[in-house]
Amino acid sequence: MTIDVSCLIRFDNIRGDTDCETLTLKAMFVDAQLWLSAQAWCEVVDEGYFGFGIGNIIAVFLFRIQPSAAYIGDHVWVIRGDIPPAFIDCRGVSTPQAALREYVSAMRSWAVAVKSGQSPEGCIQVNAPPTRENAIDLLARLEFVEKYIANMDSKEG
Repeated sequence: MTIDVSCLIRFDNIRGDTDCETLTLKAMFVDAQLWLSAQAWCEVVDEGYFGFGIGNIIAVFLFRIQPSAAYIGDHVWVIRGDIPPAFIDCRGVSTPQAALREYVSAMRSWAVAVKSGQSPEGCIQVNAPPTRENAIDLLARLEFVEKYIANMDSKEG
């Protein structure tokens, strides 16, 4: 799948509503790139783009990588912010909004399983202990993301 990067923003062009938010979004980009580089299945991060986001809350980035695992494509979405970090494979997910919806769905599956006392095995990996409290907290954050952020225009920063 080819990703149309014309609607995405290069690192140098990331702009928030304020200078402070611009710095925050750029820091979130760097954090996302570092997180991605630390994954065993990522050999090299070649380039990255900002999709959309709100500083210190959530941001969606696209990265072109050289994967070391056959199950990973050469483009991945990375979601970072005041939520657990995760990647979304680009196969079938061509926009930042679609990536965020996939993220919310995958995280909700983890949270619902944990909240109901089931094992989250087979769900997306979450960098938090699988406790009922963490599941409830994540569900509240996901509700906020869905309500206020998931359908943001990708040109907003």
